[in-house]
Amino acid sequence: MISEKAIKSVSVIGVFMLAVIMGAFLMHKQIQPAPFFKDAFVGGEALVEKMLTNKRSELKVNMWQRLRFLETGVVTHNPARAYNGYTMVTNAAFSGAWLLDMKGEIVHQWKAPFRKVWPKAPHVDMPVKEELIYWRRAWLYPNGDVLAIYEANGDTPWGYGLAKLDKDSNVLWSFAERTHHDMFVDEEGKIYLLTHRILKNPPRYMNFVEAPYIDDSIVILSPEGKELDRISIVEAYHRSIFMNDLYMLAFGRQYDGNFLHVNTVKVIPQKMDGVLPFLKKGYITIASRNLNIAGVIDPKEKKLVWRQTGSWIFLHDPEFTMDGTVILFDNYGDYMRSGTSRVIEYNPLDMSIVWEWHGQEDRPLHSQLRGFKQILPNGNLLVTEADSGRLLEVTRDKEIVWEYINPERKTSNGRMSIAVLSGARRFTPDQLPFLDEVAKPKVD
Repeated sequence: MISEKAIKSVSVIGVFMLAVIMGAFLMHKQIQPAPFFKDAFVGGEALVEKMLTNKRSELKVNMWQRLRFLETGVVTHNPARAYNGYTMVTNAAFSGAWLLDMKGEIVHQWKAPFRKVWPKAPHVDMPVKEELIYWRRAWLYPNGDVLAIYEANGDTPWGYGLAKLDKDSNVLWSFAERTHHDMFVDEEGKIYLLTHRILKNPPRYMNFVEAPYIDDSIVILSPEGKELDRISIVEAYHRSIFMNDLYMLAFGRQYDGNFLHVNTVKVIPQKMDGVLPFLKKGYITIASRNLNIAGVIDPKEKKLVWRQTGSWIFLHDPEFTMDGTVILFDNYGDYMRSGTSRVIEYNPLDMSIVWEWHGQEDRPLHSQLRGFKQILPNGNLLVTEADSGRLLEVTRDKEIVWEYINPERKTSNGRMSIAVLSGARRFTPDQLPFLDEVAKPKVD
């Protein structure tokens, strides 16, 4: 006998599906009230996707990837050439971060599940389950405080907020907005974040783009977490001479409303003022993955003052150097080889590539998503090969002098997966005095 509850459930689903079909028909024919039905269609599609994702294993989403290497921990270390210190790494296996010594031992850990920070999140409607939420990026202070960006798989938008924790993972404050991908703390302590939202009613100058779409902004916070300013990336484009980048969307792919996908925010320091004609102290470096551009924004004018595309495909983490070059993670730029990814250094004035690294012949660099690098004081690069769960310190003559592989693995249906490593930074012992209070580890 079918229960009354089951009959009601089937009826509700039937009405919902009928509304979706009607909405799709009206949208296709552009019959009023098509915009209303389109919003309902998009919202319903997102809700169904979220419900399905919550029922999936975390191994079915992109925070876990196919295992490439069986080794775990530190598998390569050349003390004479590696930059000695501690490495902070964010790990998709949990909402937290590890601090590793050069042997790969965990000397400190931060951990704070999303619902510990936001028991009732005001900024996320129906958060996905905890196993699908992780720290995308972390910023470590000398006293052990840490800023953490939360992201989720299977939700749109996927940014889940920012929290500041102390060295013992106690929550100091939080910023309840859809922060995502990256952050930067400038020389004055101000915090620069990326946020996004679904925009249903775009400005008139964006009427060539199908709405709703994901709208990216830079938000600037005080050291105490209070909002100081906000810069819309689309508005920064509109104030610039580069608006044709967006007009081109009318003739091509709009990535289902995610046509920007900004993934990088960095601030030009005092020492780099004037290194290139378009660089000034306080200007902001960004990257748009789906427009395939690196750019620079004047935060006072809220205007894009420089942007460039090049021989990369779906870039992450462009950074200017004192030599006037740019180093970035190129996710697909090595497309014709087996690895697909590379790290490149190029001259933005003539577009020449002055250095590139593809990994080793038998262990090529491969990360279709994410990717990060840190320029170390000795000239080496600490590369986060996110999808493979690897950290690689490489010299300019392309020797790997330190390699770490995430030990977090899971097996499902005979397939082994590894948790993504979403970013890493190396610190010297004197940069982290808080360790004297919690431990006395060795780094050699």
